[in-house]
Parts: sequence; C-alpha cells; structure tokens
Amino acid sequence: MASPATVSRCGMVYVTPSDLGWRPHFYTWVQNYISEYLEGEKREFLVDLFETFVDLAFEKMKKLRDREVMATNESQKLECLCNFIEHFIKDSRIQQEEKKDVW
Repeated sequence: MASPATVSRCGMVYVTPSDLGWRPHFYTWVQNYISEYLEGEKREFLVDLFETFVDLAFEKMKKLRDREVMATNESQKLECLCNFIEHFIKDSRIQQEEKKDVW
C-alpha cells in the first residue's frame, strides 16, 4: 500500500482492488493464460459462466463473511477460482495429449 504522498510524488494513479472489481484481473487471465488452452466457443463459454455467476457468488459470500476465518477480498477469491480452473484445463489438455501419444 502506498500513502497519498508517495503516490503524488511518483506521479502514479492508485486504484484500490475494490474499486477495480474482478473483471480486469479475469480478462487479463483469459487473454494471457487461458487463450493458449481454450479457443473460440470454449473460451466464450468460460467468459459467459464467469459473467453470469461470479457476481452472484460474491454476493453469497458477503452474506457468509462472518464465517470466514481470514478476511479476503474479491481479487483473492477470483485468483483462487482462476487457479483452480486453470489447473483442470491444463490437466485435461495434458491427458488428451497423452492419449494421442499412446495411439
């Protein structure tokens, strides 16, 4: 975290993660990592799922916030979700390539 004085001296614009929301992080992840593994309709389907359900999931999580052992923000939750999905997408692709090698 940078203080306002540090931000103004460096000439940077500071935006808190809560102001940005989850979408910039998600679309960067899709562009930089997932595009290698998913193409066309599959990638669009994944984006549609996120657009449809992530906001709803975060709203549900806010209601359960008092049960959280350690407080987390949307960026952290999204990072965990992206890592989880990326693992299964990569694992699925590796398994498909192994099947091709056998034949």
